[in-house]
Amino acid sequence: MITEDPKQIIWDIMTSFSERMWSARWCSGLEFVLWKKMRECSPDLTTREIADLNFYTGLAGGWWMWDKNLNCEVFITLKEWLEIYTQNTESPNE
Repeated sequence: MITEDPKQIIWDIMTSFSERMWSARWCSGLEFVLWKKMRECSPDLTTREIADLNFYTGLAGGWWMWDKNLNCEVFITLKEWLEIYTQNTESPNE
């Protein structure tokens, strides 16, 4: 049985990665960089981080991202995230 909040576990992994890579709690664009690295099984992430991010993202049904209007991290549904990710990563020539 999982007793911790899966959203909090995702946030903890994301901020830990940001601290490790850029010495910042939330580096600009973290949500996009980390999503791509997770999907590509980047060597910048441990096997455990990749597995945990995939598992807890599915369990929580969403992903954290930076909200420029609120000036903080917000948790959004996976459907919303995938739409945002696709819109922000498509090549302008497509």
